[in-house]
Amino acid sequence: MIKIVIFIFIFFHSNSSFGLIINEQINSSYLTSKAWEYYDNRNFNKSLKVIDLCISLYLEEAIDQQMNLDSLPVGDNINDYLVLNDVGTCLHIKSEILKKDINMKKNELINTLNLLCNKLKYCQCWSERGWYWQPALEAKSKLVKIELNLPLNN
Repeated sequence: MIKIVIFIFIFFHSNSSFGLIINEQINSSYLTSKAWEYYDNRNFNKSLKVIDLCISLYLEEAIDQQMNLDSLPVGDNINDYLVLNDVGTCLHIKSEILKKDINMKKNELINTLNLLCNKLKYCQCWSERGWYWQPALEAKSKLVKIELNLPLNN
């Protein structure tokens, strides 16, 4: 579902100028693709800002979609849960950014991983390899590693 959002979203560009998005049609898929784009370009601050925007706009809807599920959607049904998948993917990206600075961001990382595991367990993320995978399963693995003080490297 597309939401029309009237707002001003300000973020710093690498050249210190401001970028504005005003009265744009913003949906969870657009925000998720921007989060990936900034992450891939190693612009983690911009990625986090887009992720936080996606979460603030769409977390409630994603949780509602999750609550309607008794099992992992498969096949064409996966596309019926785009907001769930997008918000879950954003939380995964956020966890990847936070783990880079785990000494300073450990509590935020744990909260992000718990949200993913406990509230969005059936979210799925498309892999460039050609299939969906579950970020919540990876989040559980990260939580165990944190508890055991193991490194979070892949």
